[in-house]
Amino acid sequence: MLFRASQDSIKSVFQFLAKVPFSKYFLHRLSELARGKCIAYFTVHRILDDTPQDRVHPHYLNKTAITIKQAQRALTHLNRHLPFITLADSLHYLMGRRSLTQSSAVLLIEVPYVKTVRLIKPLLEDLKIPATIVLNTESLSDGRMPWMDEIVYRVANAKRQELAVNFIDRSFRLISVADRISAANHLIEHISHAKQSTLVTRLNQLREALPEVAVPEAGERICSMEQIDKLSLNPLFSFISGGKSRLPLYDITLLDAKTEIIDAMAEQNALLCRSFFPVFFNSFGIDKRRHHEIIKLMMENGLQAAISKAQGVCRPGDNMFRLTSLPLNSKSFAQFEMQGIANAVDEFLLVTLAKDEEL
Repeated sequence: MLFRASQDSIKSVFQFLAKVPFSKYFLHRLSELARGKCIAYFTVHRILDDTPQDRVHPHYLNKTAITIKQAQRALTHLNRHLPFITLADSLHYLMGRRSLTQSSAVLLIEVPYVKTVRLIKPLLEDLKIPATIVLNTESLSDGRMPWMDEIVYRVANAKRQELAVNFIDRSFRLISVADRISAANHLIEHISHAKQSTLVTRLNQLREALPEVAVPEAGERICSMEQIDKLSLNPLFSFISGGKSRLPLYDITLLDAKTEIIDAMAEQNALLCRSFFPVFFNSFGIDKRRHHEIIKLMMENGLQAAISKAQGVCRPGDNMFRLTSLPLNSKSFAQFEMQGIANAVDEFLLVTLAKDEEL
């Protein structure tokens, strides 16, 4: 009881301090003392204009997009406490090649939508913030959005009030926006755990069931290889791989994993060798049963690291193939720091009270 009361009291104090602007620096320094300096990989899936139309975009409603104003606020705020560095520098720090004297951040753009690049490029140039863009060869070749984004877009724009597919034994209401978001997320979750051949089959079945948006509008297209090649001349931009088709790695064979990860990376490296890094961005996760096999595959083929969407920050000595990230917003890092401080408080109270009981 005493432990819980002490824990809650101290946490309440920190939660209050986190709301006071001048105390945020203090909390950041306290977090560093409690857990050490870190590298925070911030991810942004896509960026939209700040217009009424964009605020009802399916990716904005599905919380896979932010507006350019939100991006500007987050980047400006974070850059004051966590200066943004290049991906290359972050790898050197985490591998111990350089001493990490200051916590820093790295910006990752998950999908190179034409609109995202057009909006964020002048902002990054103005703030002098480097960024790393995640590529997948399939989208580069045909200009189509990744399959999970396609599901969100198709379901959101379907001209019907109900959807039924033969690989799920239920139908989905498509009456409200919430219905459509829920249906899209359910479909993505279901399909992402299927084998590669099954995933492709079910995705094609969904396309046949929702043919209304077979050709997305221009604003939904991915940068072409010509546009990426031009962007690679800008020293602020570098590139890593998201695979061939951004396939989930839950139930994938090693042969398919080689095609998805290794072959795709070799192709992308050949196209962008001057600004490409052998790092894999994992959009979903890896099944525990396959984790060691897939990491071994990546290591044997020259990859330096793998970053996932599992939330967290990274420190020197961490497993380079289990690097974590945080969503790009001004609150995510503060919330993570609060969690870290709370964990440190828990450990401190546990040890202190244990000693008191012994006495």
